[in-house]
Amino acid sequence: MDIYPIAKSNKKPLCDASQYEQMYTQSIKDSDKFWAEQA
Repeated sequence: MDIYPIAKSNKKPLCDASQYEQMYTQSIKDSDKFWAEQA
C-alpha cells in the first residue's frame, strides 16, 4: 500500500475561529435568517 503525504495549502480560511463560532451560533438560533443572509 502506498502512502502519500498531505499536500500543503496556501489558501487562507474565509473566517477565523471567532467568526466561525458567531456564525454557528446564529445559524442555530435563527437558521432561516442566517441562510437568507448567506444566500
